[in-house]
Amino acid sequence: VGADGSLRLFDQRNLDHSTIVYEITPAAPLLRLAWNQDGNSNLIASAALNTEGITALDIRRPGVALSYLHTRNAAANSFCWAPPGSEYANHVMVGLEDGTTVMWDVQMLAQSSMLKASPRYAFDAGEAVQSVVWDQRSTDSIAIATGSSIQVVPI
Repeated sequence: VGADGSLRLFDQRNLDHSTIVYEITPAAPLLRLAWNQDGNSNLIASAALNTEGITALDIRRPGVALSYLHTRNAAANSFCWAPPGSEYANHVMVGLEDGTTVMWDVQMLAQSSMLKASPRYAFDAGEAVQSVVWDQRSTDSIAIATGSSIQVVPI
């Protein structure tokens, strides 16, 4: 991801060549990226500066967003995919500036061709979420870090 608002895949044999997978319009720096490590490894989530929510992308369809995961007027500070082998394969968890943590089933969105959808899960941490991490051993809980605390929350 880059400051020009594009997400590119580079050919490691020749770094002069790249494929633009996605460009945000209007152009805004893309700040974060998370690759799905389980289920559908073609899925990427990305967040741009000063935008509400994240964009889910399928690298097999360059230039087209799979879904916009809208987050109720709050920027995404952190996001992560469910750990490999969990019952939540293809789910992404997002920690927001307004203190909310939400989860979407991206595979369901892809199958239904929905461009906007409501989250499957929501939790209010009470203050801005700085980081969200899915427990690798017990996939039915997540860790949420705010400016003043860390909470382990069951899903």
